[in-house]
Amino acid sequence: MHAYITLIKYALNNKFKCLYYEIGCSTPITIKEFIQTIKNLSASKTKLNFGAIPYRKDEIMYSCASIVELENLGWKPQYSIKQGIQKILNIYKK
Repeated sequence: MHAYITLIKYALNNKFKCLYYEIGCSTPITIKEFIQTIKNLSASKTKLNFGAIPYRKDEIMYSCASIVELENLGWKPQYSIKQGIQKILNIYKK
């Protein structure tokens, strides 16, 4: 939410640049690590079987948000990937 507020304040106080702003944390993580983190934090009994189906040539194996533009506006991530996932899981546990 803080990233969106940063962008809204910037837009209201400046000539808004129509840029693509990525939101994330500054720590890169593979898709596999992301899924494993969700599984572990949620205590899911789901069996993960990465590679059971052949990967496509264009399969996304790594994803990392480039937060440079937001950092240039003074924004910094408040949570790590693990903290953010845990926060979301806690909301849905209620």
